[in-house]
Amino acid sequence: MFLVSHVRKTLFMAVLFSANLAGSANAQLLGPQLGVPVVEDLSRQVETDLERPLQAKLPGSALNTLEATAQETVDIAAGSFSVPTLSGATAFVEVEVENGWRAVEREWLLLLSPRQVTDIEGLGIEILSREGFGSTAQSLLRIRVPADRDSYDALIAVIPAAESQMLDRNHIYSPQGFEKLQIEQRDGDGPIYQGLGKIGMIDTKVDTAHPAFSGRSLIEQDFITEDVKRPDNHGTAVASRFVGKGPNLAALTPNVTLYSASVFYERDQYSQGATTLSLIRALDWLISENVTVINMSLAGPPNTVLEAFIANARQQSITIVAAVGNEGPSAPPLFPAAYEGVIAVTAVDSDHNVYRWANQGNHVDFSASGVSVLTARSGGEYGRETGTSLAAPVVAASVLQERLGKGASVSEAYGSLLSQAIDLGKTGRDETFGHGLIGSK
Repeated sequence: MFLVSHVRKTLFMAVLFSANLAGSANAQLLGPQLGVPVVEDLSRQVETDLERPLQAKLPGSALNTLEATAQETVDIAAGSFSVPTLSGATAFVEVEVENGWRAVEREWLLLLSPRQVTDIEGLGIEILSREGFGSTAQSLLRIRVPADRDSYDALIAVIPAAESQMLDRNHIYSPQGFEKLQIEQRDGDGPIYQGLGKIGMIDTKVDTAHPAFSGRSLIEQDFITEDVKRPDNHGTAVASRFVGKGPNLAALTPNVTLYSASVFYERDQYSQGATTLSLIRALDWLISENVTVINMSLAGPPNTVLEAFIANARQQSITIVAAVGNEGPSAPPLFPAAYEGVIAVTAVDSDHNVYRWANQGNHVDFSASGVSVLTARSGGEYGRETGTSLAAPVVAASVLQERLGKGASVSEAYGSLLSQAIDLGKTGRDETFGHGLIGSK
């Protein structure tokens, strides 16, 4: 099952963290990314499969760190999880819902016309918020439902059919966290597009004080309303791929204005989450700023309302590029990468081998360098990271080169990438590498 491979991956990464604790304090290893049913006693698994063989090799402090990491994995994967505010109160509660995904407890989203909003208000449903967006004439309602109505079938029995077309949970999404691999690789693909323009990214907060961004054009906006901690490791690394500078670090798009939308809250030291509502707010902002490309190095469940905003961006000639995810080759497709029209990117190393934890499927479009890539790290440091999150910017930069550098349309840009792609794996498009490699020789 998906849980088994996912948990074993998380524990494997915890072992790496523990083993490198002294010399790798800044390794950006994330805990559980998606909620799934608990089908085995994880604590017992840690003890029998990991702890005993490591006792002779790791110091006690490292084993304590491993145990704490495993326990945090259990706490989040097992069911409900209270997201803490900065003062220690509960901001909201995450719960496991259908198909092992995660969502804000009993919260749903409805995308409606003004007339439909009036209809819903007359039903006596608890409306937490109503928001309008510049990119659409519709309004978004965030509602809370009683426990006995907390399912799609129960809600459509109450909400009229016309109003329930754009109904879904306030799901939780995750950044596709990095793994530290000791693999030699070139320092990066180097500049792909050196002209001016606008590019967007939806990610964690960025450490804008990092020297990598000095003199660069980076505009950041926050889309989290709760008083929660905002992590900045993931976003800092991804942003540095676009506009970062430093020793041996060559930006892919050094002269663009990078519009960075911060959407992720911190669950604990090892994992982060973002609500569907935050993603929608971020997309609306980036659409209003007329960016050419939006990079989404994040993943989660399919969501009807999010899909509608993705489609809205595409209708306004914005190309969306997304990481396929780091949940393993047997994991189900993750979104937004699996949505129609979104360019889904996987990661390969310097020998063009696919990253071992990359998701696979017939939605994969292209491959790009994403293993042991030099990036900026929060706190003013630099280091090598690995993940599909770092491959997506290569393709996003390539799209920008086609669209702004060569004046290509959305479809023409995609066609040009098809002609450039270096075929990998099986002849022609395949579920591992897509159409082939972009941005590397």
